[in-house]
Amino acid sequence: MTPPSLLPILCYPDPRLHTVARPVKAVDERIRALSQQMLDTMYDAHGIGLAATQVDVHERLIVIDVSETRDQPMVLINPVIEWASPETRKGEEGCLSVPGIYDGVERSLSVRVRAQDLTGTERTIEADGMLAVCIQHEMDHLMGKVFVEYLSPLKRTRIKRLEAFVRSRPFFMKLIFAGTPEFASVALARLLAAGFQVPLVLTQPDRPAGRGMKLQASPVKQLALQHHIAVAQPRSLRLDGKYPEDAAAALESIEAAQADAMVVAAYGLILPQWVLDVPRLGCLNIHASLLPRWRGAAPIHRAIEAGDTETGVTIMQMDAGLDTGDMLLVERLPIHADDTTGSLHDRLAVLGGRLVVEALEIAACGGLSAQKQPTEGVTYAHKIDKAEATLDWTAPAELLARRVRAFNPFPGAATARAGEPVKVWAARAVDGSAVAAPGQVLALGDDGIQVQTASGVLVLTELQRAGGKRLAAADFLRGHELRVGDVFDAAPAQKAPA
Repeated sequence: MTPPSLLPILCYPDPRLHTVARPVKAVDERIRALSQQMLDTMYDAHGIGLAATQVDVHERLIVIDVSETRDQPMVLINPVIEWASPETRKGEEGCLSVPGIYDGVERSLSVRVRAQDLTGTERTIEADGMLAVCIQHEMDHLMGKVFVEYLSPLKRTRIKRLEAFVRSRPFFMKLIFAGTPEFASVALARLLAAGFQVPLVLTQPDRPAGRGMKLQASPVKQLALQHHIAVAQPRSLRLDGKYPEDAAAALESIEAAQADAMVVAAYGLILPQWVLDVPRLGCLNIHASLLPRWRGAAPIHRAIEAGDTETGVTIMQMDAGLDTGDMLLVERLPIHADDTTGSLHDRLAVLGGRLVVEALEIAACGGLSAQKQPTEGVTYAHKIDKAEATLDWTAPAELLARRVRAFNPFPGAATARAGEPVKVWAARAVDGSAVAAPGQVLALGDDGIQVQTASGVLVLTELQRAGGKRLAAADFLRGHELRVGDVFDAAPAQKAPA
């Protein structure tokens, strides 16, 4: 569930492009991670070079790949051009920060560059041809210079006349983002990569997590801090609620952001009407279902548990109700027979990020139309309770198999054997008549443990003992004494292994 590592590229005439980069003080993990993000961003944008200045990181770092196969990346840290050939050639150049503009620029045919690599080792590079041109182009960025400044005054004037058009594009739309888990961080990453300005992020307060129960920032907060975005973590947004001081501070921050719209994805707090009214375009919600089916907190879990064969993402104009707002964009996604909540979550997160960018781009052009939700087919996806994950062997095998997938990775389907909790991470249902009591083991084999249910047989294929690792059934049986005729019984989910 790792969010994409793409960075927003500054676009001309953004004044930040004229910032002179400072030297990199240490080639450490931060620089190595930034280099990889820049390469990912460059490849995604179909470029051949990218300077840190273009992604609003003003340090002397550039990445390049001029190979036809796009598999020969080069990272230059603190580069210095020691020599440039007096022979020059005028060739057409473009720039990821000046999309759609190409013109001739005169460059030296060859250069010699001294720079550090990702190990911190200083190297000298002799470059000619396209590599020499690319190095000179990116070095200009580090000095705060954009390639259009080489052009004639007439051509620069023509490009500047595009400024009004450029500023109408999505990357000059200001957004507030409200979200908390991984699902939301994927959307935030996609918005940033698309160039939207996000001056403020709202997310849930830090929560205790892990074995040490240390306070941990949400995935959305972690991503926001990486991009130097202001973060607000109110406990409530109700001005007349339990935490009015939090709500008042949030109101001040939201109004100060002067956002065109707010994007909301799995935030976890109810938005009162005053929040919905502040942004010019209102609040857009990324909901992981085909509304009005599965309104509420756990649409992915409930869709799998119910045996739905398809789901999707709805971009919704939020109102005061629970997921009752008008639909702006909808896209369907099949649910595969082996999908877990984890795997379906990842696909829906990517779809949601793409769809909200599309919705905002259409909104920027004034072409977004709203559609009322149907009055029929309304269902509610109630929040998952850990107790639900206890396998009830008196239920049909098909339902239990769906619940195993629905509760993977959280909270994990649970059962017990002789009082010892066991989690079941994978299982399948097979036909079979009731020849034993529900929960009784019918057969053991490398392909699974067959357990009687009220209707059919559930074959357990991946299990986990308390304090142990997830194991395939064959490996589990080698370390766990289990016989045909033994009975699995109910186990409170909260006592199962984490």
